[in-house]
Amino acid sequence: MASPEIAARILEALVTPATTEQVRCAIGAGTKPTCEALQRLHARHQVHIHAWDTSGAQPRAIWAASAGVDAPKPQRVWQQSSPA
Repeated sequence: MASPEIAARILEALVTPATTEQVRCAIGAGTKPTCEALQRLHARHQVHIHAWDTSGAQPRAIWAASAGVDAPKPQRVWQQSSPA
């Protein structure tokens, strides 16, 4: 799939905000081409980071199709074991 085609499909898929993985699954493209296209669209102010999914070990961007302001990235929270 050519890069402009991936970008167009991403914009179509972002009817509602979605993570990179959700976008990738929706358009049927690989991880690397999806990430590269999202970064290009972000640089062109065609998508922005609507929010962050903090349910996993690393925060994941939730993308939205528009030129909005990016949500601030949360700091990583390190889990520390409690003293015995």
